[in-house]
Amino acid sequence: MKTSNYNKFSILYYFLLISCFVISFLPKEYVMAVYTPNILGYVFLSFLVLLAILFIAFLMLDINKKRISPILWRTVSLLLGILIFLLIKKVDYL
Repeated sequence: MKTSNYNKFSILYYFLLISCFVISFLPKEYVMAVYTPNILGYVFLSFLVLLAILFIAFLMLDINKKRISPILWRTVSLLLGILIFLLIKKVDYL
């Protein structure tokens, strides 16, 4: 992958991560309908799928090129986002 494409997809990855983080702060009435996800819920789910695909692609690419720093930054940011999401939802249910 060219460096310019790598940087563009990296920006897309972090944009999706921040978007999922922001959507997770919204009340569940905006994300969920009665039995299925709302439009915003479907956007959130599609962003999560794209985020997972990009994370795996970047992980394989960085392992092949032996780049340690991007692997650490992406893994820490993803795990931190998941942790904050779980904490928000746990507090929401209490």
